[in-house]
Amino acid sequence: MIFRLLGAQWVATGFVGLVSMGVTALIARALGPDLFGVYAIALSAGAVVATLIDGGFSKLLLRERALATPKLAGYAHVLPGLAYGHALLMLGGLCLAVAVVLPVHAVTTVSALLFFGALAVNQFGLAMMQADGRLVRDAGYQVGSRSLSALSVVLVWWWGASQPWHMLMAQFVGAAIFGALVTIYLGVYPSFKLNANIYKAALPFVWVDLACVLFFRADMVLFQLLGIEKLEAGKYGVAYRLFEAVILLATPLCLIL
Repeated sequence: MIFRLLGAQWVATGFVGLVSMGVTALIARALGPDLFGVYAIALSAGAVVATLIDGGFSKLLLRERALATPKLAGYAHVLPGLAYGHALLMLGGLCLAVAVVLPVHAVTTVSALLFFGALAVNQFGLAMMQADGRLVRDAGYQVGSRSLSALSVVLVWWWGASQPWHMLMAQFVGAAIFGALVTIYLGVYPSFKLNANIYKAALPFVWVDLACVLFFRADMVLFQLLGIEKLEAGKYGVAYRLFEAVILLATPLCLIL
């Protein structure tokens, strides 16, 4: 049984990694080195901020649904809704803040936030399936989600997309459509009744996620702050995406353990 589950996860991870590499190559070809540098920086900045959108809820959902802790046992039935509600509130607030503070880069940055916001919401659904032991279905959903977002990129490329925000928005649309289907399947509805006990339990996961993301993504943000040429940032971004795809192969082992 464990080999079947692990095999399904590895197939899904390998598929997602290969498709991601193909999408990266297509986007780099469509945008060119300079604009791909902008895309890579927006992607990295979005990944850092996405930890706030997630709010530690993906890991909290996985833990509490698999084996509820005594302090949060009474919140098991409302935790999924609170996770979705938190993500939507945080995403809306961040998009509004970016539009006010960074009006020049608002379109690209908001597109990146929307994309990562959709990924965060999708991760909540996947975390619930993983906690329930439905790893084969979870693997299928990973394949479906990445396929739909990749198809969206191919379509906008076919229609002549030439800006980073075109690619980011296309991936958002694909991820959002698939996420909506998963949410309907799970029967989860957002709840905006914020609870201090839930946030207290989720906070350690936020710090862990933020530390990991900064370790893997801070370099691209620093390129922007240090004024590194976008051409060089674009080359670095392509190389990093290849490296990231290899790291993904270790993910199923962590999940099984």
